[in-house]
Amino acid sequence: MSALTLFGVTQSRLGDLRVSVLSHSHPCARTEGVSLYATQNPVVRTRASRPSSSRLGPVFCDDRGFMMPRFADYIMELGRFAADGQSRIGIFEDGYVRDITAAFDSFRDALADPARAAQQDGDRFDRDDITYLPPTTSQNTVFCAALNYQKHAEESGRSVPERPYLFLKLPRSLVGHQQPVSYHSSVTDKIDYEGELACVIGTTCRNVSPDEALDHVAGYTMLNDVSARDLQLSFSYDNEEMLDWFAGKAMQSTTPIGPTVVCDEIDDPQTLGLASRVNGTTMQDESTEMMIYSVAKLVSYISELVELKPGDVITTGTPEGVGVFQDISLEPGDDVEVEIEGLGTLRNTVAEAER
Repeated sequence: MSALTLFGVTQSRLGDLRVSVLSHSHPCARTEGVSLYATQNPVVRTRASRPSSSRLGPVFCDDRGFMMPRFADYIMELGRFAADGQSRIGIFEDGYVRDITAAFDSFRDALADPARAAQQDGDRFDRDDITYLPPTTSQNTVFCAALNYQKHAEESGRSVPERPYLFLKLPRSLVGHQQPVSYHSSVTDKIDYEGELACVIGTTCRNVSPDEALDHVAGYTMLNDVSARDLQLSFSYDNEEMLDWFAGKAMQSTTPIGPTVVCDEIDDPQTLGLASRVNGTTMQDESTEMMIYSVAKLVSYISELVELKPGDVITTGTPEGVGVFQDISLEPGDDVEVEIEGLGTLRNTVAEAER
């Protein structure tokens, strides 16, 4: 293998792949240490070939004019946001968002090809100047798993389901990070939090096995399954108690999701710490290891029922600690947070719904 050093860049050729090793002093070397770049097939997604303490992420070299991967402390976050009155697709990075809207026809297309999304450059927007939008679309479906943690089933006084127990949410129920959770006081006065891990589908799939299921997941996000308990739990028909999933869990602008879809950080979704807080007090604190049905099993099972499309969301249930069993309800002005290891924090404030 021959190598040439030019302008601080050592270049080598391995077959048809040219690899560049950039020194600290080169203007494209934006992290400490050595970065590896490939000018052909620029997205290299080989975990075994990189240090365990690093992640492979993209950097755009303005003076060289092309996008190349690097070994760096980098998290690939893909999401939707509004700025200057327009809905946009973005790569979320430290302190700012890179607008990649022009490269894709829809957010679903970006989810289907996050590697290409990472390569796109665009205008930068400060995170403080944007409005976070739900990281899915109005054309997608939100599948929700109920009673998927053993201790939550126990606190609910219900048996563990023999198969995944599912319900749906409408996309119009969703709100983004830092957006108000609507309190519909005309119909409910007992709303509750439920912190959950959610996965976002990246590629169309049908009848996939659990072993194949995670290959179709673009990434992970958080969802707060805010629930109107007086509507959900107090419905009866012919003297038989029933659960009203729609009224209790699908009202307009009541379900926070986001902030983004983290595409490359989570190797195993069953090893993540999950916490929910109300006004700074921790109410839920559990590991996703305690799920009854894993993310892979949920994806597989739902794919047996319907075809899953890019942008579809599967939320995986909540652990114990919800408010209804502690006689706690959310009120306007309450700050609610869901934090999951590797994903950050989803933060929202309850506010009276606009009429």
